[in-house]
Amino acid sequence: MKAPSSFDSAYYWVANCTYQALGNEKHPAGQYSAKALIRAPTEYEALTNLCNYVISLGIANGQYQDIIALQTYLMESAQPELQLIRHIQQINDQQLVILVQRENIDSPLPVARGDLILTQTTDIPVYGDNEHLYAVIDAAVYQQAGRFIIPDLFASSLRWQGLFQGEIQVSLEDSAPYLVELHKDSRNQPALQRYIMNANNRAALSLFIQSEQPFETLLNHLRKFTYLKNELTQAWAFFRFYHPNTLATLLNILSDGPQNPRLSRSIAACANCLINKRNNAIYLTPLTLLRKI
Repeated sequence: MKAPSSFDSAYYWVANCTYQALGNEKHPAGQYSAKALIRAPTEYEALTNLCNYVISLGIANGQYQDIIALQTYLMESAQPELQLIRHIQQINDQQLVILVQRENIDSPLPVARGDLILTQTTDIPVYGDNEHLYAVIDAAVYQQAGRFIIPDLFASSLRWQGLFQGEIQVSLEDSAPYLVELHKDSRNQPALQRYIMNANNRAALSLFIQSEQPFETLLNHLRKFTYLKNELTQAWAFFRFYHPNTLATLLNILSDGPQNPRLSRSIAACANCLINKRNNAIYLTPLTLLRKI
């Protein structure tokens, strides 16, 4: 039998499992579900490796529901499995098993509890007297329509500022994100505001935010999330949180830990189109966040 190469999908397996964690600094106590990524030439050896791994961690009540070859799993999965694939590089002769996509069954995510819901509405937005309406405009998408963001921002008379700073902002000004404070009066909107609210690609073009916080406070807050550190490579990369695909994924995985309060602090609501707040709920469309308040 040939030895496994650095990556040969025939030698990898995916198992759905549950286990009880006793708790430590890196892994809080609780009942968890997870996917186990395993390297082994056969299913029997994969289960043996999984059993040895569970024993070495001191995990209690470990059980697996099913196991499937990685190649088959990737072909049948309806979800993007980039996170799973990226963990393959961490597997080596000393570590044959890695647990990924861990979820605490005892403490489900806000989305699973119904405290954070993605929905859609066509209602006309209503704003409170003390609330501001902002937009984060993606200049890279804006430019695809043959328009240039900087001249249009200057001509709009709206208050705006790039989320990037220094040399990065200068070199990437035609593809950077920009925070813009919009007029709430629909009868007196600048041309730029009318364009981003009615453009066919407005879902990808702008992230609209409703907040009671002043411009500078929100600007400084959002700047914290323009870069993200890759936990696997330890490299920093731009994080386009304002893109609809990214936002939808982000909202679905927000937990009750420090990430959620940090990201949502200073923001009453955010989505990729218009906003409506009524009946103690916040509605946004077409990609919509409904958050109980």
